[in-house]
Amino acid sequence: MPFPERFALIAVLMFSSIPGVAQENPSTTQSEQAKAIAVITRVADSIRQCAANSQISQTKGNKPLFYRFHSGPPTSVRFDLKQSDSLVAPYVGIVEMGVFTSRHRTQ
Repeated sequence: MPFPERFALIAVLMFSSIPGVAQENPSTTQSEQAKAIAVITRVADSIRQCAANSQISQTKGNKPLFYRFHSGPPTSVRFDLKQSDSLVAPYVGIVEMGVFTSRHRTQ
């Protein structure tokens, strides 16, 4: 019997370590904002391209049982970009997604 589950994952990205996005003065420009948008769009696109994963495992013993675990692919991938007050990371990116998981037992 399947046991479906759905997990919502949220990734928070601070754009300080990405070249070309961090800055030294607190005011942001249009080009810096465009770079941050391009980066978070690439991250969301990479997440959307993730494939589903299925694995089969076996228990030990005289009458082994087999379990199939399945997850993915990510669904409803959304992102948002917010300006922050930090000098180190002037933007905060948030990526949300859902991942469907299930497990089945066979004899």
